[in-house]
Amino acid sequence: MTLWTCTSCGAVERLTVIPDFCSFCGGTMETQDGRLTYPQRDDGVAAVLSEAHSGDVAAIIALWHDGHPLTSSMQEMLDREFTGLVCRNLEQTYRAEAA
Repeated sequence: MTLWTCTSCGAVERLTVIPDFCSFCGGTMETQDGRLTYPQRDDGVAAVLSEAHSGDVAAIIALWHDGHPLTSSMQEMLDREFTGLVCRNLEQTYRAEAA
């Protein structure tokens, strides 16, 4: 069995066959010895996934909006961002009502 790691989402799969693509996101898979597979699609999702894994909130929101499954760390960042937006919105509303 060989460990294959997705270069887009970081998923690791232990397989006895050579995969065509990542079963999670459709991205390129790589082994520890450097062999690569070809991605299922090349529509820019791999680049957005890479940015999202780097912590880019805009990329995470784009993935969420498109219905792409998020990792727990991406979900936490998204929750923090939305909580901050709601708090700022409430603060502005209270200031407007007080004025």
